Amino acid sequence: MIDQIYHYKGYHNCPSQCQLQINGNVVIVTDLDGDTGTSITNMAEHLATQVIKEFGIKPENLTWVEHYPKRGHPLDRFPENFDLVTFTWAGQRFRKPVWKPMIGEVAERRLQEGR
Repeated sequence: MIDQIYHYKGYHNCPSQCQLQINGNVVIVTDLDGDTGTSITNMAEHLATQVIKEFGIKPENLTWVEHYPKRGHPLDRFPENFDLVTFTWAGQRFRKPVWKPMIGEVAERRLQEGR
């Protein structure tokens, strides 16, 4: 299993980073508090394309999960959330991301199972 801080180029080559967890074909990308780069949501199709190519995941087998943790700041009114993101494969890259909310326990179970 891979669990690391992952650096990527956001819009206008803006340095960006996220937490990246990979087990088999399951990828969970977590937004990092304090990252001022392009968000994992805004870069979803580009980031997913980059990750599958770098880590050898077949596009048709990918399970991509976006994770936004609850922040420790008392004014943060957004709860922790997980979204299953599906894409259309356009030959060399992903396109047309679609987000579907999911329960965190389901995301963690998928990661542990690697499928």
